Amino acid sequence: MMGQINFNAYQEYREQSTKYEELLQKKEEIAESKEKLVALISEIDRIAEDHFYKTFQKVQKNFQETFSKLFQGGWGSLELSNDKKPLEAGIEVLAQPPGKRVQNISLLSAGEKTLTAVALLFALWKTNPTPFCFFDEIDSALDEANSIRLASYIKDEDLKNSQIIIITHQKEIMKIADALYGVTMDKLGTSKLMSIRMAEERGN
Repeated sequence: MMGQINFNAYQEYREQSTKYEELLQKKEEIAESKEKLVALISEIDRIAEDHFYKTFQKVQKNFQETFSKLFQGGWGSLELSNDKKPLEAGIEVLAQPPGKRVQNISLLSAGEKTLTAVALLFALWKTNPTPFCFFDEIDSALDEANSIRLASYIKDEDLKNSQIIIITHQKEIMKIADALYGVTMDKLGTSKLMSIRMAEERGN
């Protein structure tokens, strides 16, 4: 037994059919957009990895050279934790100060850690030089011998028109400065800024 006849069935069918065709077209457009987006992401990743590897190799080379100069020998290296996914990988710092075996930076003494960190900072700076380098007591953990090494490196390094500003209490670092700025306090407890042009003091 048949029920009531729906005289609007054909019209409803056409409306639903039109909606279906529209949704099907949107699905195809979304699939096409997804393919383009995936391809774009892959291309961006490829370019990013290429730039990363090139920069990493430059930093690696600069780090090895700087490490050797600061420690007056020894060996330092940077290694990726995952070569297959460099953009997601960590970077491990390996160091071998003169007369010691290769070890992770976490196992070094405070002074050795400081010099290794400074070597990495200068390696990054050499890769992409900036007009200014600002260091806040980077030599605080260094003994006199290592302070002399750091001072000698900074003095002899080609700064390429860059200026290095260092907050320090180490006299060895102060000796190589072109200018010294300090804050003193008088008997009344008032702070006073003082400056010394070292070139003039040296008679240059």
